[in-house]
Parts: sequence; structure tokens; C-alpha cells
Amino acid sequence: MERREQVDRKTVEAQLVGNRSSLMRYALYLTKDPTDAQDLFQETAYRILANDHRFSYGTDFRAWSTTVMYRLFLNYTDKIKRHRGFQKQGLVEKKFYNGRPYAVNRGEWAVFQSEVKAKLMELGENIWLPMTMFYEGYRYDEISDYMDESLSAVKSRIFTGRRRMRKVYDEMLPLS
Repeated sequence: MERREQVDRKTVEAQLVGNRSSLMRYALYLTKDPTDAQDLFQETAYRILANDHRFSYGTDFRAWSTTVMYRLFLNYTDKIKRHRGFQKQGLVEKKFYNGRPYAVNRGEWAVFQSEVKAKLMELGENIWLPMTMFYEGYRYDEISDYMDESLSAVKSRIFTGRRRMRKVYDEMLPLS
């Protein structure tokens, strides 16, 4: 395998500036939000400049930079999935209709969520903790390590908790 010559930092910076618009379009495509797209682009630019020694002549800069961006995006979304959990949302959620903001009252839903959370905590810590962590996006093995329990015990507790919560839901939301 032939060793390629490394590119100097100025060349990488010039390539980054030259491909800024296409990288921004790709970031917007991934995130679907202009603010998040700008953040993703900045993080990508930082990583590219921090690792400019890994770029060499003959490598397609656009392919290399979009790969860096895509991997950063995947890491970010995985982190959000892992740590999402019970999000404390306000009672009023802002939505847009024809470009104009309007409010949706989420008060009933907030009350329902607090009742469900209280019922979940009544199951006992050995059941609600693994259920909550699983809901937040943790894998079974991560929950098992955190609780210092066997994998089968964690799976069993989550299964038991789901079965009990199904009964609670049926009591709270009777079919009309």
C-alpha cells in the first residue's frame, strides 16, 4: 500500500471554505433545523481542522468531510436517544400554522403523565428504575451494569413492569 503525502493546513482550510455551502445543505438535510444544521457544521469544521493531518492528497475532500459530518450526526442522535427520558415540557407547546405561532394547551397531558409516573414509582425501585432507564434509551446490558444485576433479572423486571403498567393504563383509561 502506498503512503500518501499529507496536505498542509491551509489547503484543508481552503477546501473547507470552498465546500461550505454544500456541507451546510447536507447538515440541513440531516437535521431539518437551521440552528442545528449550523451547530453540526461548526462541529464538523472543528473536527476537520483538528484532524487535518489525516487528510492526504488524492482523497476526495467532499466525501471525507460529509463522512465526518454524518458520523457526528449519528453520534449526536444516539446520545439523544440514550438520554431523552421523561422530558419536562411546559404546559403550553408552541406550534406554527401558516407561519404564525399558536399555542396548544398540554395541561391535561401533563397531569396524566404525572399520574402515570406516580403509579410507576409505586411499583418499587427495582421495577421502575430499569423501566425508566429502558424508556430513556439505555440498553439492557447498560441497565444491568448500572444496577449490578444479571441481564435476565433486568429483562424480567422490565417485562413485569410493562405488564403491571398495562393494568394501570386500563384502569386509568377505561374504554367507553
